[in-house]
Amino acid sequence: MLEQVRLLNRRVADLEAHVMRLQAENDHLVAQIHEGRLLTVDEALRAPASV
Repeated sequence: MLEQVRLLNRRVADLEAHVMRLQAENDHLVAQIHEGRLLTVDEALRAPASV
């Protein structure tokens, strides 16, 4: 049982690392599409929503 937990923990760590690599690759591709310009959030959208 303990060995299964270790294997699953390792698999989760491997998958998390893979997701991080994919996110970095995606960020790179998005930057290329937008010619290196960073997309920013409009100042009005950053303000807390009023109730």
